[in-house]
Amino acid sequence: MQPEDHAAVAEQLSRAKMQPHDIEKCLTGLSKSQYGAGIAKYIKEGQLSHLPGYKDLLDQCKQVSKSSDMSPAVYMAMEHAMDLQRQGVKGLAFEWKVPKDSLDLDVLVRSGDRIEYGVQLKDVDNAAGLNTATRKIAEKQLMGNIDGQKVAILDVHDTKTALTDKILGRIANRARITNATFVLRFEDGSVTIPANGPTYP
Repeated sequence: MQPEDHAAVAEQLSRAKMQPHDIEKCLTGLSKSQYGAGIAKYIKEGQLSHLPGYKDLLDQCKQVSKSSDMSPAVYMAMEHAMDLQRQGVKGLAFEWKVPKDSLDLDVLVRSGDRIEYGVQLKDVDNAAGLNTATRKIAEKQLMGNIDGQKVAILDVHDTKTALTDKILGRIANRARITNATFVLRFEDGSVTIPANGPTYP
């Protein structure tokens, strides 16, 4: 994020009822992150600010350090929500967590009390990290039931050739037990598991 963006971003964060000391933390975090400029753009545009859970998403911008950086997940959530919004999807929301049901959705679509669509998003350093990332999704984040489609989208900083049959088999099994579609977005293309699994509402 560029210094000239600070004032506009700070104004939007203030409108979202973020406390002044948290705004400073957020600005510092976004300045350090490679995703900061993209997040700042979405914050300045304000097109997501009315969605339920938006403040909870913004709070994650404060967590940018070498040991814990939530900015990739924040950017992915904003990007995906904007994509759905452009398609005319209604009922969008962020951050739905029900730990006792092993459900943790970063972006979701609600219709009344029904959750029609839910997504868990992950940024993964390399293909070797997919085993741990998808196991966490299967055990703690997408095991619970919703009324519609569950999707896991993982941005993998690697090429498709690094995906081994062993890892692919494990992910296919996790897709089955969670009844979810897993989308692995590599630097050179995507792999969807199962291949015909729905990825949009």
